[in-house]
Amino acid sequence: MEKKDIWKRKINEWEKSSLNRTEFCLKNSIPVSTFDYWRMKIRKESAVEKEKGLVRIPVVLKASTGSPFSIEYPSGHKINIPSDYDSHSLIRLVADLKEILK
Repeated sequence: MEKKDIWKRKINEWEKSSLNRTEFCLKNSIPVSTFDYWRMKIRKESAVEKEKGLVRIPVVLKASTGSPFSIEYPSGHKINIPSDYDSHSLIRLVADLKEILK
């Protein structure tokens, strides 16, 4: 589990508790400054992702009878890869998608 995920969980626990920030940190032996750092970092990252208007969606790979393979998104969008595809173009497409969906 990444550090960020651990801190997201801790911040969630705090939000669900009836404790104020200082009480929560004392109870869990966390420096308030460290807690505040991660809370602000996670908040900023969430805001940036919302501004981009991007949403992470799961990708389901399915065998297709019309082409060697296709990528189908839950939204219904499909990318069909023909048998004579240009591998360099596909590599660039996958790299672009990874960058967009970070």
